[in-house]
Amino acid sequence: MLSPEAHIATVSRAALARLAQLLPPPPAPNPSRRPPPPPTLVFRQQEISRALSRTSCTPSTAQTLVGLFEAVQAKLQAASQHRLAQTLAPLSAVEDSDERYEAYQQALVARYTRDYDEQIADVACRMLREVHLAMERAAQAFADDGGRGSFSDEVVGLLERA
Repeated sequence: MLSPEAHIATVSRAALARLAQLLPPPPAPNPSRRPPPPPTLVFRQQEISRALSRTSCTPSTAQTLVGLFEAVQAKLQAASQHRLAQTLAPLSAVEDSDERYEAYQQALVARYTRDYDEQIADVACRMLREVHLAMERAAQAFADDGGRGSFSDEVVGLLERA
């Protein structure tokens, strides 16, 4: 004989097994409805050249860092656009209401644009922080060796005697 808890569990399991048969089937995607192309996200172009000019980076170093930042920016923009398209494609297949679809689309555009802005601002902050840390390390290394560069004490002594 089953305990009351075991009996309840058995009856519940049987009801849940039949639940799939009781529910209506999910709506099939409308094959005649093609998903509209996703909107093109409009990003604010960020730049770090002014911030780099306030550091004592050489122009060639600053130019290299600006190029790296622009490459990261382009990749983040492409990734955001791709994620938007990947999110909207299945949604357009099941959403019959154009108004609701456009509302979802507008919300997603705002979300992906905001995410991009936050990510690229974070990249800029991290790059500038690394530049400042590298300059501090270089200044500390220069101070630690007394301005000798990488010469050993013996070489410095030899040069001083000469």
